[in-house]
Amino acid sequence: MFEVGEGVLIPRAETETVIDTLLRYADKAEPYTILDLCAGSGAIGITAALELPRSRVHCIEKYTAAYDYLARNTARLHAINATPLLADIFDYPDTTPDIILTNPPYLTSAEMSALQTEVTHEPTTALYGSSDEWSKNSNSDGLDFYKRIFAQYTPRFMLLAETGDNQADTVAELANRAYNKGNDYTVNILTDLDGNKRVVSVIKKIGGSNG
Repeated sequence: MFEVGEGVLIPRAETETVIDTLLRYADKAEPYTILDLCAGSGAIGITAALELPRSRVHCIEKYTAAYDYLARNTARLHAINATPLLADIFDYPDTTPDIILTNPPYLTSAEMSALQTEVTHEPTTALYGSSDEWSKNSNSDGLDFYKRIFAQYTPRFMLLAETGDNQADTVAELANRAYNKGNDYTVNILTDLDGNKRVVSVIKKIGGSNG
């Protein structure tokens, strides 16, 4: 159970696809270094820490309101191998961890304008997929965070990124451009429990040249 409230995104069932995929490919006996980017409440990073107890998970969250829930959830769930960090993911020094997990903001400008009332109570910073502040005059395709994460971070083993509706194919194409210049990674798309394309996986091929 995760504590949430004003200033943090409410975890959705489709995000479980990230953890399901992680556990499909990760070895519980391995001491991975894992980054949870845009950690929010910690639903992804803390769960990863509890499921992979030999690993060290750094949960990075930029906004204080969300970070407060992240820190509380880390403590109350006794995730001793998870470390909550109040930081901007694009200023973080470790850009080559073993595993990267992320559910970044990914809503487009059109989707932001059509939000249901209950969603408008969640912070726009956790929803809007642009580095610019949301306004009704915004014009974003929701892909900014994927482009910047792929440009800055290189996983030694695996990257898993949740995507919005109808975004997975484009995000997978962006991942291929970023990571497959040397044909070192396999990029796949995973579906959620409703059969929607939801997670893009980037997994290092055995014998790849990056480590």
